[in-house]
Amino acid sequence: MIITEVIAENFRKYERLHLKDLPQLGLILVTGRNESGKSSIGEALSFGLFGRTDNLTADRTNKLIHWGAEEASITVSFVHAGNTYHLKRRVSKLGSQQASLLDDQQQVLASTPTAVDQFLTRLVGFNYSTFSRTFYWSQQLGTEREPDITNLHKMAGIKAYAQLDDALQQELQSAQESFDKLEADHKATQAAQAAISVDTQRLPDLLEVREVLEDRQKQSQALVSAIPTGSEQYLAGHASYQRYRRKSRWLGRWSMLGMISLLLVLAAWAILTLVPQWLDGIHRPDFTHEPFFARLLLWVGVGIAIITSFVLFRGWYVERYRLQPLREQANQFSHILQTGWEQANTSIDAMLGGKSTQYLQERHLFSQVPEVGKLASDLSLSADMPKQVREYAALPDQVRYTGNTISEDLKQRGRFFGQCMTSLDEDVSKERSLVDQFMSLNREAAEQTAQMTAYQQELKVKAKASELLRQSSQFSIARFNQIVQQRCQGLLSDFTHSHYNSLEINNDFALRVLSDEKGDYLDFDEISSGTQRQISLAMRMALGNSLVESNDTESQFIFLDEPFAFFDAERTSAALQSLQEATLGHLKQAWVTMQEVPEGVAVAKTIHCLQNEPVLEV
Repeated sequence: MIITEVIAENFRKYERLHLKDLPQLGLILVTGRNESGKSSIGEALSFGLFGRTDNLTADRTNKLIHWGAEEASITVSFVHAGNTYHLKRRVSKLGSQQASLLDDQQQVLASTPTAVDQFLTRLVGFNYSTFSRTFYWSQQLGTEREPDITNLHKMAGIKAYAQLDDALQQELQSAQESFDKLEADHKATQAAQAAISVDTQRLPDLLEVREVLEDRQKQSQALVSAIPTGSEQYLAGHASYQRYRRKSRWLGRWSMLGMISLLLVLAAWAILTLVPQWLDGIHRPDFTHEPFFARLLLWVGVGIAIITSFVLFRGWYVERYRLQPLREQANQFSHILQTGWEQANTSIDAMLGGKSTQYLQERHLFSQVPEVGKLASDLSLSADMPKQVREYAALPDQVRYTGNTISEDLKQRGRFFGQCMTSLDEDVSKERSLVDQFMSLNREAAEQTAQMTAYQQELKVKAKASELLRQSSQFSIARFNQIVQQRCQGLLSDFTHSHYNSLEINNDFALRVLSDEKGDYLDFDEISSGTQRQISLAMRMALGNSLVESNDTESQFIFLDEPFAFFDAERTSAALQSLQEATLGHLKQAWVTMQEVPEGVAVAKTIHCLQNEPVLEV
């Protein structure tokens, strides 16, 4: 890309700027005193091509408009690969931009800022970022926040490697510190676990004992609730049962008598009707010979059968709906009494079993056990009582006394079980607290182990990434050093007045400069800032040539704004001579801003800027 013409309206200090007939080969010197508009020409090129400058971000380009104007416009004409292009760009006070790119026939190739930027990048092979750090030397380079070593890393193409390596080393250090702290915490957690004595079987055994105690207490409470109710029902049903029992027996006797009578009547009717000859020779009343008498006997039999059937049905009804419910009620109460009597006369250790008994002994709770065997020693309470209850043979007062006695004994046992469970709950709570604490520490230890494993893996990955990064950077470093050796030695010698002839970047991304005077490489930060700028300028020229060559471009312009501010007159003259010779390479058009034109240097074109002059046409 070679600039052939620049037209600007209301840009920076210029109301109008028109640079034409620009030579495509050699030095173009832009001269003038301070504040004469030299830097504005470089900014006009930068903004015209890419819509931004080093001084202003893309959202502040309205600051480029000349004081009092509503908008600024720039047209940059350039030649690339034998074709001519015209790039037109405008910016308003509101900061909005318009851009279009036309060919030599005035046909529009791109009509929006974004489209123009994309087309231009594809056309010349680089974007604004590459342009600003390779082909454009800003006057503000010496006051940039980044040191020159950072800019050289940019130009060498290893800034990303260096930054990434620094970030990886910081992350490795941070991960290692986190791992060390986690390892210490893990050891502390293991020590806390070892200090807790936990029997893993203790809590399940205690819970099993509590389950047994709770079950026995519920059984006692259920019996205590059921015995009074059953006793009252027994007392209420005793008289009814006796009454219905007598009635059932009375109905049974009448049923038997009716059935016998029915059989006799039916037998007499059968003899009179079917075999009357059996009665021949037997004296009998005359009316028994009449058929009517036989029919009468049949009707009498039917009547007896009906009456007997009614009596049988009545007996069945009393048995089924009166006596049977009372018997079931008595059987249920008998079972309750039997269970209660057995529990009241069974020892506590026999009721609870081995683990529960062992726990009560450990806790010395057997001293509170209620008296056992009281019912068995009471002669008024026989083991046959449940059987008598089933048959309603037990006296109501005896049943009431027995029920109350069993209930009182079971209540005492229930209270004892409750006291045992209170003590047991305390032990369960303590044991559970220990287990919870131990499990919490165990979970914490497991999480710490998992995190330590993750950190170890992270350390391995980052260490490998750092190793791969350094291996990858070797190519860029080797390429950079090759470029330096091939292209930069002459410029470096001229720009530094032969104090430094070679430089390189080592594997740690540090730039070193070979000093002939000291016979060794010096670190970049060991030399003065002025010499750093001289070396940076030589690097920029070398890398610019390499970039143009890698893009298969025959020629490219470079703009250097006050590049020799730290050079003395002799070194400035030598540097300009080197620049003029450098234009024979790929950087054919070199723009340089200076306050005065030195003698003895071949210049293709000089553009002189005047202070307080808003129009410049050359």
